[in-house]
Amino acid sequence: MSDQKFDEKELTVSLKKLILGFSPRLQNVSSTDEAQQVLLQLEELDENFHRYGFVKMLQSCIEEAVGPLIDEEITKQSNASSDLAFGQETAVNAITSKVLESQAFIGLAEDFKRSVSVACENLLTNYDQEFSNSLGGLPGTASRQDHQKKSEVLFSDGESSVGDSSSGHSTVFFNSEMLQTVTQNLVKRNPVEVRKSALRELSHLTGLLDVQSDVWKSIRSGLLDALMEPDDELWNMSLKVFGRGFSSNNCNKELYKALVEFLSSQFLPGSKAVGVLPKVKQGLDCRQSHVAKLMKAFHLLYEFQMQIPPRYSERSLEDILGVTLGLLACNLTTPSSSSPAGIASTVSPLNFFTLLDPKATWFVKLMHGHFGRSILLKLLEKHRSLVESCVCCFVEYSELWIRHCEKQTNENPLSHSESQKLTYTSAELNFAYFVHSVSILSRLLLFEQGRKFFPVVAKTGAEPVTLTSFLIALINFISRRPTALVQNEKNSEVETFDPAGLVTDLLKKLCMSEDICRKCICQDAVTSALFAPIKECLDKKSNNVSGVKQGESALNHVAELLSSIASSSCGRHHLLYGENQNVEAAPIHILVSYAKKAIDEESSCKTLVGNIIFVCRQLYSSCIGLLVMEKYHLHELLYTSWRAASREAENAATPTPTDNAVAMTSRDSRSKMQWEEMLLDNLLNFASTPKGLLLLQQTGALGECVSYMYSRYVRKLQVSKCEKFGYGYMMSQIASTAPGILALQNAGFIATVIKSLWGALEVVDDSPVVTPKSWPVTPIDKTSKKPFTNLINLLSSFLSIYEILGEKALPTQTEYSVRQAPDSVVGVLDRLVFVDSNAKISSLFNYEQSHVFGLRLLSIMTSCLDTLLLLETQYGFQAKLLQSQAENVIEGSKTVMIDMLSLERNYILVKTYLIGGPSERVIPSRTLPPGLNTSFSMTLFSSYPLPSDYVPNVSAKSSQKEDNELVRFLDETKKAELTPSWLEKCQKVFVGVLSSRADQILGNCFLDLLDRVVAANAQLQTEAIFSTSDYSVTDVALKNCKLSPVQLNGIQLTIRYGCHLKLLSSAKDAKEKLTQLIKKCTVYLQHQRLDHSNHWLQCLSPDRSVGFDWFVATIFLTTGGNADRSWKFLFKFSSMMTSAFVWMQRIHCSVHLPASLVQSGIPPVFFVTCHNIEYILQTELPHVYSTFKMSGFSPAQICQQWIRQCFWNYLDWSQICQYLALCIVLGADYQVYLCIAILKYLHRDLMQQMQDKNLIVFIKEEPIRDFHVENHIEYMQQLEKKFRSVVLVAMQNITKA
Repeated sequence: MSDQKFDEKELTVSLKKLILGFSPRLQNVSSTDEAQQVLLQLEELDENFHRYGFVKMLQSCIEEAVGPLIDEEITKQSNASSDLAFGQETAVNAITSKVLESQAFIGLAEDFKRSVSVACENLLTNYDQEFSNSLGGLPGTASRQDHQKKSEVLFSDGESSVGDSSSGHSTVFFNSEMLQTVTQNLVKRNPVEVRKSALRELSHLTGLLDVQSDVWKSIRSGLLDALMEPDDELWNMSLKVFGRGFSSNNCNKELYKALVEFLSSQFLPGSKAVGVLPKVKQGLDCRQSHVAKLMKAFHLLYEFQMQIPPRYSERSLEDILGVTLGLLACNLTTPSSSSPAGIASTVSPLNFFTLLDPKATWFVKLMHGHFGRSILLKLLEKHRSLVESCVCCFVEYSELWIRHCEKQTNENPLSHSESQKLTYTSAELNFAYFVHSVSILSRLLLFEQGRKFFPVVAKTGAEPVTLTSFLIALINFISRRPTALVQNEKNSEVETFDPAGLVTDLLKKLCMSEDICRKCICQDAVTSALFAPIKECLDKKSNNVSGVKQGESALNHVAELLSSIASSSCGRHHLLYGENQNVEAAPIHILVSYAKKAIDEESSCKTLVGNIIFVCRQLYSSCIGLLVMEKYHLHELLYTSWRAASREAENAATPTPTDNAVAMTSRDSRSKMQWEEMLLDNLLNFASTPKGLLLLQQTGALGECVSYMYSRYVRKLQVSKCEKFGYGYMMSQIASTAPGILALQNAGFIATVIKSLWGALEVVDDSPVVTPKSWPVTPIDKTSKKPFTNLINLLSSFLSIYEILGEKALPTQTEYSVRQAPDSVVGVLDRLVFVDSNAKISSLFNYEQSHVFGLRLLSIMTSCLDTLLLLETQYGFQAKLLQSQAENVIEGSKTVMIDMLSLERNYILVKTYLIGGPSERVIPSRTLPPGLNTSFSMTLFSSYPLPSDYVPNVSAKSSQKEDNELVRFLDETKKAELTPSWLEKCQKVFVGVLSSRADQILGNCFLDLLDRVVAANAQLQTEAIFSTSDYSVTDVALKNCKLSPVQLNGIQLTIRYGCHLKLLSSAKDAKEKLTQLIKKCTVYLQHQRLDHSNHWLQCLSPDRSVGFDWFVATIFLTTGGNADRSWKFLFKFSSMMTSAFVWMQRIHCSVHLPASLVQSGIPPVFFVTCHNIEYILQTELPHVYSTFKMSGFSPAQICQQWIRQCFWNYLDWSQICQYLALCIVLGADYQVYLCIAILKYLHRDLMQQMQDKNLIVFIKEEPIRDFHVENHIEYMQQLEKKFRSVVLVAMQNITKA
């Protein structure tokens, strides 16, 4: 818009008002940069910004010039938005770029700049007239009349602090003649008073100096000359010029370089100043004039360093750091046999710097960001002596430290009585140097480029110090600690600068980085040095008190480092397997041996023992760690010690007021209580894994551990200092088992979760609230999401639900109070799910939301088929939901009125009536489709059977004879002996056909394959581990066998599924045959069950049927309803080890299991299959495992459900048959590998659902869509090669106690 015209007078007036408006905000600025920053943020800071006439004028011009273009671009982007590919610019960015590049905008900008420049010139020309009466003038300016006055103030003798030249002073105008005069007065030949006067004037002009001017070199020379003078006042005034100049952007870099040049000259060989400097062994006295001046200069240098990174360009920063490192490298000698490399005999610049900044804050700050770090590391290549001096300082100091430890002196080099030190001894100088060196090295070692400085030559003729040898030296350093420091460890100053503590912190930072830990720490040489003091204590027989104290202190540092190593996955693996994957020689065995010895010894320090056990706990709380550590029976030792500590705490003496030792008794009591809690806490963490939970349950301390966990859970404490999450995952693991859910219920977990849930949905009390609750717009809103997830987490396992709901009737109440909140799961079902009376409806404040919440809970619970049968049998929920749908029918028609509740009920009624995989049934939506003119496409109903909308047409199995390699192999070897070699060939053929023609492994081919493989496995001792007598089921036994309502409902569900798949021809005949088959299996299995009539777990009661036998139902359908063939197969298969994991009812309370396992109430599928699933997830798919961990949901829960119901409702029928074939033909361990393959297949969905906080709902309710076993057989074979030696052996050992 090149022809845009602006009203010059109006623009000048509006610009003046804008300047007067923001002028108060510039009152306190100290630099030009700060003023620019204030102006850039004016829109945010000034609430009247958009009311200024200048801003309104600018907005109007922009709208007039480019408004039509913006509208046009918005229309274009809207039409093209659907074609934009993922990752391109957003529409806003695209429109903005187009407008900024347009000729209209460019022309507008040029015209506006030109007009504003003219207005500014007018204001400057008529400055006095425009601003003299406007609020007393503007800050930072001066009228011509006031110029002389301000100049006088500026050049006065008033003092100001170093580095604060801009604050409180106004910018003045000066001419070159004035600056020339000041420069001439600075010359060295002038009298001292003249030079002082010049420095005084110059101190006020440093912010206006230009390093490009002709006088700069002369000014720089004059300042350096002043610093060389002995006159203290002249020296201080010169330093003040440097300090004030550092706050200016014009000359601070050059002034800094000049100051560094001066300091460097004080340490150059041959300089007069060098002779004045003391030796390191003489110490440093800051009361001496020369030393005090150097200390001031170095302090100014340090302050400047602390503000470098955000202020300078790359070139400027490189210049500044280059001269700084050059200064610090001064006076560092070369390696020699008598003096280590880099350690100077005379006080060096590094000595001054270490006293001012012992923790190397300047270095740490520069290394924090990539900008400063890249430049610093590049420059250090030119000044390697600095790095060498740090390494050599540590080597020398560690030798002195060890000698100090051997002497056991009580001298504490850190103690002093002065509040401000002015003198430093040689020991203190060396210690500050050591601390500074350690701080620098701790940052260098964190980065790969920093680690490249190694190896370092420490002494001439000696071996270079490699990175590994340096790490070993660090570890050896912390293995020793003077008794003086142990006795004074409560002194905060000692703790801050404890040498061993500083080195420990350095190593901890390295250990906690996954990459660094893997590359540097996970080496046998390093861990051997780390475990050396532990080995020494294991072999130690003497009990010298001081030695014990010193050993405990060192071991505490070692335990800290081991804990840091164990917090990373590579560190855990190294502790468990060592560098060469040799389990027998792994470091963990030393650690566990020491822990067992320390627990047994009463004289051991409880804090140290706790730290060592904590490291063990970090390992056994993972599946891979428990696999290695299980043989040590650490859980039994912890349980025994906890029992003893508990009894000791109960019998502890109660302190009395008259006793002089009350405080001591109280401390002793607290110590015993902490010891007891520590043991209980470590016991509890066995519940982090399925197998660990079994071990914990077998000790008998599960209830006490869960109660302790609850006490921490209600206080919202995390699991440990190394855990980022709370107890959600562990609670999920415990809730997966029958004894675990009872322990949670007894501890109060369930009641607390229900109370939280009710508080989110309804009203718990009448306490006044400041902010009213938001009206929910979704069925599960933010406030109820977490309690909902917690509750379904507790109710995800059928055995757990059976324990708390089995044979529990709904409350029989005619009236409900709005203040009456449920405190049990049955109460929640009664109030929120089965809302079948007006009394229940009127008792809810938020009826629709609360009822939908209950229906969502019911939907997730019934995803488990056994839970579905239990709830239907006990409460008849389908009839209740159908009745509610009937009550929602529109009068005069059969149409069910559509609302949120009717859609939820419809979803559950369809889902729980028809069984099938993702392609075998149609599940309706819970919501209406978007759009005003769209309608719900599915038919709502109020009675069974389902409308045809929900029942897809499933094609029947082809009657053509199968012809594939597997069929031909079975036909050709029909009369062959079923040897191991035959089985091996059969497995290869099966895998080949599964990979290429998986759809043909059905019907007779499938059944013949299973029969022949079971017959072949019967000859293998490792497979046929259960004895089968010639037991025959008599007619009398069958007649006396009464099936439970759950079993009868399960039969009905199976027949419906078989008929839907066209596997069964006659529903009536099939029902009778399946009923007889179920009875036969029930009688047969009850004959092999242990009697636990008095057991406290309901699931172990012999007269109860726990769930339905889905494996028998699956076999029945594969035979097309042939009960005889099914029974023959099941009877033979019952002797196989595989049957214990595929056929869960077969091993329930079985006599073939050790009594301790049966009494635990935890099935083998959980503590073997699910444990190994988690073990492989941690090893092979850590991102998937982390997804479950962060969601607080254990993968063992869903995998246990999948296996229990043979993947019904999750996979299509063909995939279910292939799952059975995999486990029976290739081995029971393929059950584990298939679950891993499914989780790997779902990993993207799982991570997305975790981010949406919906993982548990997704994985329980959604079928596994488009998963085909044949596509993953190669991956499962790879898992077999890696893990069969672990997984299959664990499965084969279930019969051993």
